[in-house]
Amino acid sequence: MAVESLMTAEEFQSSYRMIMSEGVFFFVSIVVGGIGLMILTKKDLERQEQIRLFFGNFAHDLKTSISRLRLQSDLLRDGFDQQTLNRLGENMNQLDLQLENSLWVARGETQVMHLQNVKISKIFSVIRSEWPEIEISMTSDATVYADELALRSVFRNLIQNAVIHGKATKVQLVVKEVASHYEIQFQANGEAFTGELEQLGQRFIQPKSSHGNGLGLYLTRFLVDKLSGQIQFKLGQNSQLMVLVILPKGKGV
Repeated sequence: MAVESLMTAEEFQSSYRMIMSEGVFFFVSIVVGGIGLMILTKKDLERQEQIRLFFGNFAHDLKTSISRLRLQSDLLRDGFDQQTLNRLGENMNQLDLQLENSLWVARGETQVMHLQNVKISKIFSVIRSEWPEIEISMTSDATVYADELALRSVFRNLIQNAVIHGKATKVQLVVKEVASHYEIQFQANGEAFTGELEQLGQRFIQPKSSHGNGLGLYLTRFLVDKLSGQIQFKLGQNSQLMVLVILPKGKGV
């Protein structure tokens, strides 16, 4: 039965106009709401970008200042109390690494990796000067395809974690070549690990026995992923934490 037969022409026209007006109003509301949401989202992204740039510039300036302080302390080591100066150097190393981590986090996914052939021994020639009290050894050298700064940050964070949370005095890298990649097993002496392995590398989650926010290990996992590698946390002898870093072999090697 036709709709017109159930109501007069005037009633039909009135209902039609009402339905159309409500439909238009609903459509306009969706369009205006969508545009408003896009504007708010754009402003929020711009605000986040401003915060990221400010945080990155701030951390960079502080890092530059600390680098100068480290140079000055190195020049003063021979003329002052050795123990005090060593402690000063250790504190600056910790702060420098924290700021470096902040820079990596500030860059986030926008960070561009400059991949090239990098020798592990070259990385540790620099790192050894930062932890002169730590005995660092390698079973063999390896040339991996990575970003040199990112890779140095990875190993700096692993050593820092071993020293601060494990009270380590010795670090050994067991290097193994497997097909198109290298397996680098990071081993350290010191205290047993009593936390939960599955939490390691998660952002701002720390083992229950430590004092920190877990940023270093989170960043380590993040950077290894960016380098097309893998990282695994395991328990070794005496429940000491071992870290396996898998990285692509260098080009033409």
